[in-house]
Amino acid sequence: FSEWRDWAEVADTFTPLYEEDGALPDDVEAEIVRIAAEEATAAGRAAAVLRFTQNAVRYLAISMGEGGFTPRTLEQICATRYGDCKDKSKLYVRMARKLGLDACPALVNTRDGYGLNAWLPSGVVFDHCIVRVVADSTVYWLDPTRLMQPSPLSALNKCHFGWALPLKPGTVALERMSDPAPAHTLEAEEHVTLGKSPDHPVRYEWKLTSRRGRAEWVREHITREGLVGLFKLYAEDISRRYAGAHPVRQEIVSDNAERNEITAVEVYEIAGAWAPGQDKTRTFSTYDLTIRSQLSPLDAGPRQHPIYLGQMGTVSRKVTIDTAYGIKFSGWKRTVESSGLVYTNELRKDGPRTFVLDQRLEFRAIMLPASEADKYRAILAEMVLRKRVHAAPG
Repeated sequence: FSEWRDWAEVADTFTPLYEEDGALPDDVEAEIVRIAAEEATAAGRAAAVLRFTQNAVRYLAISMGEGGFTPRTLEQICATRYGDCKDKSKLYVRMARKLGLDACPALVNTRDGYGLNAWLPSGVVFDHCIVRVVADSTVYWLDPTRLMQPSPLSALNKCHFGWALPLKPGTVALERMSDPAPAHTLEAEEHVTLGKSPDHPVRYEWKLTSRRGRAEWVREHITREGLVGLFKLYAEDISRRYAGAHPVRQEIVSDNAERNEITAVEVYEIAGAWAPGQDKTRTFSTYDLTIRSQLSPLDAGPRQHPIYLGQMGTVSRKVTIDTAYGIKFSGWKRTVESSGLVYTNELRKDGPRTFVLDQRLEFRAIMLPASEADKYRAILAEMVLRKRVHAAPG
């Protein structure tokens, strides 16, 4: 049962709360004039307004009573220079419309948005407010509460929550948001140099290139915590795996806002990196910071609902391992795939004392059918099974 007749009634109820013709303060009007003068295209203006509402108005949510559903007035938002998702979206829309853009707020569900079209209409199923803006005949879904999105509209990370309810006159139904375009979102290049024996330290280098939303997460963390905070976070992660890890280099080597891409390099000297194995051997395993974390485990047994994968594109990891002596081993190349998810895992020799581990996880769909749960589990099993890449006598 629902107390709402249809989604049109929901939209009609909320839309007036975001429509306000009150005057904007002089400094905001001046910003609109500046954007109009500097940005000739609709896409440029849409991105410029987004940066202003993200960075000039602090995010603060106080959802008590009526404030949980109703944005504040534009005068309050601009005077205090803070606001929640409703406030920021309301200000964005007002500024965008003054620049000639087709924009409106939109309500979304960040957790269950891809199944929202199967729900009964309701005004309390939404947990976030974003904006819908049209630029050059393309619909973009933008979030003014995010930080550090300096990229052009085509490159910055857009919202992808399944279904949204645009708050504008004439809305009669939910609107399907576009899925993210495939991209190589995370690329790790690792270089491991093993010593002459397991008693010697291991030199381990990570070069991690993040793109789109992942790049924005790195920039946001730097903004909040500084480079020291970012690399402290990374170092703590490494030390949980290798207790004897000592950082010798931590650096952001490139940050390209036009491509929305950022690259970090970390180098560690690791003492005691080899672990006791069976039959008086000691083993060394590389540390996967990239691939394994992309998938969550599934409960055992049959599955009734599709599996939400959450992204489109590729995550890859290439590990080059140099040894002090010639090695003999039989490598492998395995591919485990489903209709929407493909995992490739290869270990090959690349010289008398060098071998390479290549791992690649490709997301071809946002959702995986419930009938392919066993294939999903097989990919997880492959990730866990072939993680050890070297063993030596103790």
